[in-house]
Amino acid sequence: MYKKGLLTLFTIVTLSFSLSAGEVIDYVDIGIASQKIDNNNFDKGSSLIINAGKENLINDIGLEIEGTFPINKPQATITGVTSSLKFWSMGMYGTYLWKVDKITIKPRLGIVYENIKSAFNTSSTNPTKATDISKIAISGGIGLSYKLTKKYKIYTNYTKFEDDIDHLTFGAEFKF
Repeated sequence: MYKKGLLTLFTIVTLSFSLSAGEVIDYVDIGIASQKIDNNNFDKGSSLIINAGKENLINDIGLEIEGTFPINKPQATITGVTSSLKFWSMGMYGTYLWKVDKITIKPRLGIVYENIKSAFNTSSTNPTKATDISKIAISGGIGLSYKLTKKYKIYTNYTKFEDDIDHLTFGAEFKF
């Protein structure tokens, strides 16, 4: 399923470029996220975040798609057993942009398809129960970007996924 998600995102980005990217999407960005699981038995992991979006559909309200892919999986050791957490997601977010000179604040709320698997529970209740979640969930967060040039920004996003996973992302954005 991970490969299908990556292939889907690659196809969307490729088609966007070939269909005159400036009309379909305004920007693409790539970032690295520090991944925290609400269960303190897990250490932190990291994910690759790939995003494409349209900034101004109506009055600073935008839309973006995002894929989250694991790089370094969080691990937990409980009663001498070690297990990693496998997490990936594909989502669509509504955004609002507050621009102040070179700084943009972007709250976002969306729907994601998330896939979470581990021999342990991601919540702190009953930690030895396995997690096997594949569902549509709600995700939200807030971002802050700084405009370096007309086409490039650096950004950070905090994203909360419904099922006990938080991301703090740092990355770069290219605007068409």
